[in-house]
Amino acid sequence: MASKHSKHPETVKPLAEILSRGEKAMDWVGENAVPVLSAVAVLLLLAGGYGFYQSSQATAEADAANELAKTRDKYLVAMGASPGALEVPELANPAAGAAIRSEYQERFQAVAEEHAGTAAAALARLEEGRLAADGGNDEKALEIWRAAVLERPADDPLVGALQLKIGQTLEAGGDWAGAADAFAAAGGIDAYPFRYWALAEAARCFLMADRPEAALELHLRLQAEAPELTLPEHLRSRLRELAIANPS
Repeated sequence: MASKHSKHPETVKPLAEILSRGEKAMDWVGENAVPVLSAVAVLLLLAGGYGFYQSSQATAEADAANELAKTRDKYLVAMGASPGALEVPELANPAAGAAIRSEYQERFQAVAEEHAGTAAAALARLEEGRLAADGGNDEKALEIWRAAVLERPADDPLVGALQLKIGQTLEAGGDWAGAADAFAAAGGIDAYPFRYWALAEAARCFLMADRPEAALELHLRLQAEAPELTLPEHLRSRLRELAIANPS
């Protein structure tokens, strides 16, 4: 795996595999770059790596991370998985699964509120929103994630993770323009390790939203800053056509 401080991980898979939908990009990140978005390992990657544990908040951050990890492990066990598992199985009884998701949505909310201001609180909001979405309430999930964005510094890499989830959810609902704006916001955060993937997602969604100028702008940026990034052939061809038709 590439260093957590590198701008362009060396083990980039072809984006034909991971950019066909926003959810695939996050799946790839989850499987290859971090164990699970809300686990303590991600806290260390996205927060610890940038100095949180050298600050006066070290104890508060550690306590919050511990509480978050314990809450997630209890959720996994309740759903029939092992602590630390990457995937959450669906219970044979859908009503039981829905009740557990509702219960732990509240528990993650409580973690976020009790440890407000910590990186773990933002990760708890990610889980809270994920459970709302899993329960079929995308609007509630978006409300949770958007509020969490406002609780963090604008250049925080955790905001990138939140914006990515916002973009994925909007895309799934057919809001291409909204998804593109969210992906672009994630890609605009320099400290976010996966920003160039997010920008590629934004370019794709801008094309779907019939905003070719915005897509072309991102294409030119990716060419300049991340030339090693491999785009799907159909997306690369469309962006190349735009570049030819609109020479700078």
